[in-house]
Amino acid sequence: MKLRTVKSILLRYRAGSKKIAEERDMERALIIAHSHPELEQIVSNQGPFDGLFHSAIAGIEVSDTTRQKFEEVSQVLNSKQHTQQFSFRNPALLSVLVSLLVLAFIGTWLYLSRSQTFPGAEEVEAILKMEKNSNIEQFDPVVTDAASLGDWFTMKGFDGYFVPPGLGPMQTAGAKIFRYEGQQVATVAIPEGKYFFIVFPATPLGVEIDPAGTWKIHDTEEGKLAVQVVNGMCFMVFSMDEKNDIVSLIRNLPHLPK
Repeated sequence: MKLRTVKSILLRYRAGSKKIAEERDMERALIIAHSHPELEQIVSNQGPFDGLFHSAIAGIEVSDTTRQKFEEVSQVLNSKQHTQQFSFRNPALLSVLVSLLVLAFIGTWLYLSRSQTFPGAEEVEAILKMEKNSNIEQFDPVVTDAASLGDWFTMKGFDGYFVPPGLGPMQTAGAKIFRYEGQQVATVAIPEGKYFFIVFPATPLGVEIDPAGTWKIHDTEEGKLAVQVVNGMCFMVFSMDEKNDIVSLIRNLPHLPK
């Protein structure tokens, strides 16, 4: 079972749910997770998230009037004549539906805040984490403007390197290539602002940002970054200096959502 598949399965894991835990693919994923620190962290984080979700739902106060309307609708649906009484013009039914929509909205918001904000966000975060844990000595010294590194990367065996308009003139100090999940990842070090440009194939890792060229600002445990996908290649930029504001850096670049 591939690591990416295991990750997607573990996102369905619910602490304390015997039914989910006994599913065949979940059993295999849990076995693999116990021998993989990153996957085991996903499992251990699920408990607090489930607790947060239930706490949020439990903390919603329901008025006596709403409770009474729930009971009225329940009686209507359980009666023999419920097919004649079931109507969206029924005020009690409308109130209940609104309440359910609110609960669904809260649940969705909690899930999105915990999970990925776009397809492949977890892969982006993993690559960022690997880069931040790397050593600057791993870079080959290359002093030029960022847009001119295409030939250098091609000679090193990496195709598809690009820099979004507006960032190309920034001067580089070094460049390197490493691998993540079997895919080559190109990295460029920018001394000014301690910025790093990272480019890698988006499709094999499931990274999708629509429409193409749109900037996505993404908050991670490692810090804030900006990411976009163009022609199947993903470009992201972040800074090692927490004082630098990524949003300010790309504010005047093309395709930044207003």
